[in-house]
Amino acid sequence: MRDVAQFIDLHYARRLTVAALARRARVSRFHFIRTFRACTGLTPHQYVRERRLARARHLLSTTTMPVTEVCRAVGFTSLGSFSTLFRRATGQSPAAYRASERRPVFIPGCFVRMYRLGR
Repeated sequence: MRDVAQFIDLHYARRLTVAALARRARVSRFHFIRTFRACTGLTPHQYVRERRLARARHLLSTTTMPVTEVCRAVGFTSLGSFSTLFRRATGQSPAAYRASERRPVFIPGCFVRMYRLGR
């Protein structure tokens, strides 16, 4: 199951079905769900959702991508369901999360001086 979890971690933005993941693990769908949950504490669907939301939190706090693009980049097809799930997981809308988590960018003084001299 570890290799399937690693596969999900790498391909979280793709459309991943339980049937396809079970085939990859070479077990039945129901056995896959039971075994995956025993190993990770989450169902495959919950695990994929958590990976997507973790990546969305990262993108929202480190990039200026619009929320719609973040939604699609992490594998959600509906902005409404993404926003609802995001709010449930963090207690904030994606835009509010971005505003609270944005970190100031450090620009070394030498670059600032160099820019001013170039003018």
